[in-house]
Amino acid sequence: MASGTGVPSQGMLIPVTVELDAQKKAIAESILEHLNENGFDVEWFGASDLVIRAVPALAKEIDPARVIEEILEEVSHLDDLESMRPQEKKHLSRVQEKIAIAVSCRAAIKINMPLTEEKMQWLLDELFRCENPYTCPHGRPIVLRLGIEEILKGFKRL
Repeated sequence: MASGTGVPSQGMLIPVTVELDAQKKAIAESILEHLNENGFDVEWFGASDLVIRAVPALAKEIDPARVIEEILEEVSHLDDLESMRPQEKKHLSRVQEKIAIAVSCRAAIKINMPLTEEKMQWLLDELFRCENPYTCPHGRPIVLRLGIEEILKGFKRL
């Protein structure tokens, strides 16, 4: 997203409509352009509904309505959203960050999802290329370090 080269989109066979309350509508109005520049194809449908026609290709299996709701929720926590002009680089990077967080959490591999050995290796390689490979964007741990004592206790050897 930060490269500015555009984010590939995956068109949806059936567009999804999201009804927004007044607060979320105001937030959506301020970031609609950012959504469309970052892999979504979203536009107004009536007074307070958004229609989602495409999502970022990375996240083609997400629930689009839910991810839009999460993005709006994440962006609503930006303290200076009202005072930032959309053209400001600071504003753009913070909104992009919130979009990336919401999309990545929805597109993440879930528990009990079968993976090939190649996919597991790719995930580890990509994880450790990250700036912070130890926690997710919400602060939850990704990697745990277990000492020999914890392992032995787990197998009832201590």
